[in-house]
Amino acid sequence: MTTLAELSLRVAKIVMPEHVLSGTATDGSATYLKDIHGLTQQNSYWNLGILWILSGTHSGKVLDIRSHLTNKVTFDSLASVICVQQVETATVVGTIGAAGAGNATVIVTASGLTGSPKTLSVAVANNDTASQVATKIRTALNADSDITNFFTVGGSGATVSLTTKIARANDTTMNISVDNGTCSGLTAAPTSANTTAGVAGPRYSVARPVYTYNQIKSAINEALSETYVEEEDDTLVGDGETLEFTLPAGVQDVKRVELEDTSFTGYQPESHHWKERAGKLRFDYGYAPDDDRVIHVFYRADHEELTDYDDEVDPEINIKWLTYKAAEKLLLWAVGQYGDQKEYRVEDRLNIVLNNLKGKFPRMEGPDIELTTAAGER
Repeated sequence: MTTLAELSLRVAKIVMPEHVLSGTATDGSATYLKDIHGLTQQNSYWNLGILWILSGTHSGKVLDIRSHLTNKVTFDSLASVICVQQVETATVVGTIGAAGAGNATVIVTASGLTGSPKTLSVAVANNDTASQVATKIRTALNADSDITNFFTVGGSGATVSLTTKIARANDTTMNISVDNGTCSGLTAAPTSANTTAGVAGPRYSVARPVYTYNQIKSAINEALSETYVEEEDDTLVGDGETLEFTLPAGVQDVKRVELEDTSFTGYQPESHHWKERAGKLRFDYGYAPDDDRVIHVFYRADHEELTDYDDEVDPEINIKWLTYKAAEKLLLWAVGQYGDQKEYRVEDRLNIVLNNLKGKFPRMEGPDIELTTAAGER
């Protein structure tokens, strides 16, 4: 099924492809996401634009961008964080003895880290406390480019922490091991603590505020109003005599009628002996629906409006037609907004859309030929 969120992004990519960017968040919370590689335009470029979340916990949601600053877009608060950088913390235990100077051995393991597991020898001095050893380990980690390309080094006192620079799925193999190498006095600490579990950054698309989300949504609903979906009513029942039935409220523009024999499972042949007139369903003389036959009336109805991002388009609707028709509606609106401003290329884009609409039909119609078994099953 195609949702309003998915359809709105399709329309945006047709109408303003040069103003839509897709990427993967490298950092994020419940109120912002950041991609240092993609969102590099000036701050005003994305302010008040649109954000589509394409994967993760909030997949399928559409949010209005409130601001863009230093490659970060902010939006109204979500129920939970959008991605998290993993934090691993080791604690140094012990004190270097009066004659224990040498090298402590630190081993860093992480999926994706160059050289993992990576071993560092950290020089320590006689009588160094746990905090002094941890400080020297932090300095050594900061001096290794493989480590600093992948992590931000932190911690205080006797702790050493590594925070992934990019939000990734939680890595259960990530670890910081600390032990004596050629020094003495440390208590072996082979396993570090996963103080913050990692959550992978979602894929996303953003569009600058050429068209607001509400305007795109309005164009989609305007296009939907030009087609229809088929509804079914089965409240009428034959009695073998009645030829004329009053159609239920809201039922009009009847497309076909089928008569169900409830005593014969699956037997519901189509009737061709009826006409609709002035709110009545009239059967031809001699073709009154048999007693207890359920009259299935299939009629034309408007597609309900799509209001929320997860509302679905009825499968009867041709999505390709709807996408381009909505784009046409949006561009016709833009003619009055942007005119001949070259930046928006409204006329060029409109010509492309109109050309793509040729040969497309609003509905996914069923086949003209219907096969029926000997038992009357279709």
